[in-house]
Amino acid sequence: MFLVMVEKKVVSPPSSLKFLVEDIPQEGFHLRYAVTQVDLELTPDEGRIQGELQLDCDIRHSSEGVCVKGTLAGTVMRVCVRCLSEFQEHIEVPCLGLFQGDQAEKQSTVVEFDEESYDLGLDEIEEVYQYQDSYIELDVMLREQVILLVPIQKICHSDCLGLCQHCGVSFNQSTCTCHETIRFSPMATALRQFKEKL
Repeated sequence: MFLVMVEKKVVSPPSSLKFLVEDIPQEGFHLRYAVTQVDLELTPDEGRIQGELQLDCDIRHSSEGVCVKGTLAGTVMRVCVRCLSEFQEHIEVPCLGLFQGDQAEKQSTVVEFDEESYDLGLDEIEEVYQYQDSYIELDVMLREQVILLVPIQKICHSDCLGLCQHCGVSFNQSTCTCHETIRFSPMATALRQFKEKL
């Protein structure tokens, strides 16, 4: 009796955010990747990545498609809407996505999952991403997750005093005399007297 040794194909984790579905082993793999501003194509208003964001995620097959589950963490620079200064914000984005082939119909509601999928955390997914030509591209999902974190009013800190509307000095750093100058100027006095007569 002869034993036939079958060599198991070893697949290394991808070195980019784009990889083939067929390169994902049955047991899946863990991906660590340094995500840059270029990878996500963020505009300055959406945030400027300071250095790199660290992606840590597990990628594996499930009965519904390819599951991606992990976090994206790092520092993003934003511009305060009150004082216009840049400030740092640490972000930690949960990344949970399900990728299906382009032949599958895009779904916008929660999909029905089996027990294995619940173990993976897929029951929390409300959006299914499509891949084309057997390539999964994580940058689209990551970009969406980062943009969702952008606050409507970006403020460096809650007690930010903003800028003087006349000279532009930041009240967080110094004071100005614009208020007193305008208050006691001849033009302001005449205008105030005119309003009082009305």
